[in-house]
Amino acid sequence: MTVTAPAPPTPARTPAPAAAPGKRRWWLILLAVVPVVFLLPPLMLVMMFSGSNGACGPIPTLELAPGGAQIAGLNPQQTRIAATAVGRVAARKLPAKAGIIVIAVGQDESGLRNLSNPAVPESMSLPNDGVGFDGGSVGFLQQQPQYGWGTAQELMNPAIATDRFLNALIKVPGWENMDPAQAATTVQRNATGAAAYQEFMGSASKIVASLSDSSQVTDYVESVGSDAAATVPQQSASPGTQVKPMKDGTYQVSSPFGPRDGAQHAGIDLAAPTNTPFYSVADGTVVDAGPASGFGQWIVINHQIDGKLFATVYGHMYPDGVLVKKGQKVTAGQLIGKVGSNGQSTGAHLHFEVWDGGHRDFDGGHAINPAAWATTGTNPSGTAPPGGDVAAPGGAACLPQAPVPGSADIPGFRPGGPAGPNIVAAAASQMGIRYSWGGGDLNGPTTGIRDGGAGDAHQDYAIPGWDCSGLSQYAVHKATGKVIPDVSQTQSAAGIAVPDEAHAEPGDLVFFGGQGSATHVGIYMGGGKMVNAPESGAKVRIDNIHNGFSTPITFRRYH
Repeated sequence: MTVTAPAPPTPARTPAPAAAPGKRRWWLILLAVVPVVFLLPPLMLVMMFSGSNGACGPIPTLELAPGGAQIAGLNPQQTRIAATAVGRVAARKLPAKAGIIVIAVGQDESGLRNLSNPAVPESMSLPNDGVGFDGGSVGFLQQQPQYGWGTAQELMNPAIATDRFLNALIKVPGWENMDPAQAATTVQRNATGAAAYQEFMGSASKIVASLSDSSQVTDYVESVGSDAAATVPQQSASPGTQVKPMKDGTYQVSSPFGPRDGAQHAGIDLAAPTNTPFYSVADGTVVDAGPASGFGQWIVINHQIDGKLFATVYGHMYPDGVLVKKGQKVTAGQLIGKVGSNGQSTGAHLHFEVWDGGHRDFDGGHAINPAAWATTGTNPSGTAPPGGDVAAPGGAACLPQAPVPGSADIPGFRPGGPAGPNIVAAAASQMGIRYSWGGGDLNGPTTGIRDGGAGDAHQDYAIPGWDCSGLSQYAVHKATGKVIPDVSQTQSAAGIAVPDEAHAEPGDLVFFGGQGSATHVGIYMGGGKMVNAPESGAKVRIDNIHNGFSTPITFRRYH
């Protein structure tokens, strides 16, 4: 849904993309509990405070421990988003009704998933649970930056997005006495009205009641300060974080936290040139520094932050890139190492982890999503040393693994849904992966081939990546099962010809250089944009099809 408040109502609403499990299934049986939405004793005890319009506490994004609190029908990340939203309602001492409203809206808009959107390019590089295609809407509440809700970075943070929604809700006259679904549509200004949210009110009430009994929510019920939303981290708690591990502009995220290649990737990979400096994120004590299985070399630091133990891990350095020793005291922002590509790695990057309760090998803690720790806090001082090898933004050990054909694991992919948007989703899932000339096949990125020129200079022949026609072939195959030619010249003469850009649809392939003689291809997204594997030394990204590419521009349809 396109959310426009406080702007005028929007055009007709489009369905929320790729509903999360159970979005319109088992929740429906809970509609019978709507009449008792406001009669839930546990909920009232915890959250039925006075309807304060201004009190606002710290804005946490909760990290649930493995095996910890989880709500039936929700996966851990959906539970985490719901807990964050309920925590904000509690911290602001708003009535339970506010929590029920925001959860119901999140269920309808995104299935309680934090969605990026190719129409908002900044969102695609932020931590997300999938890709949506509804106008310019982002986040679990599908709010639009262009209508004054906030920046993409803010709205992709469930805590900030909740606060922005609550700010609008409490400005609605008489919202406390209004039907909750009507209050929701008054804030969202959706074209389909209150009915869109009514069906989720029963399930939302159960979610809020469950979370309101959780200490993970009530521990955050504080009332200090006001909506300091712009500084809140995304996707994971990082209380007390002071400094980012790497300086802005010196790295790119090449692999996120979470499942990868059948295992759990316990950290985040920050691709950067060899010898790029990195820093301790907070004051602490070095628990270990030196050789480590899989890492080549690592550094583990314990931090006491707000009375709680956290550990940070920095990996894949060469021996001369480890600049601290076991037992050494370090301060926030202190230079502690230099990026390498040691151990199980085929490209220079910093592997960065955060452990709640200390690292499992030393203190028995558990890994949490470190994205917020990597992107919030003070930018470290200092500059990268001159020289150093060119980073391989990924490599076999750092690349997101390609899902199987038709897999719902592809962000934004809707099994059985329209092929065009699914082609775009499959291509967009590879954004941030390097270009390798001749690289890529039906299963994912592969090492490229020698070209005697720029490709060789960037070691395309040795490092997995995509070239333009490989990415196009992959995306079409994932969405349709079709195997199309693997070179752009042949691709540009096959499929179904599309007359011109005015008739092109998302998922069409756009060619540059003429039918049968194209020298480049991209995956058309609509609005003059494409997912593009551009050239050696660059990464898969979104480009404008009219920005300096060869002409004529032609389109072919393979779906």
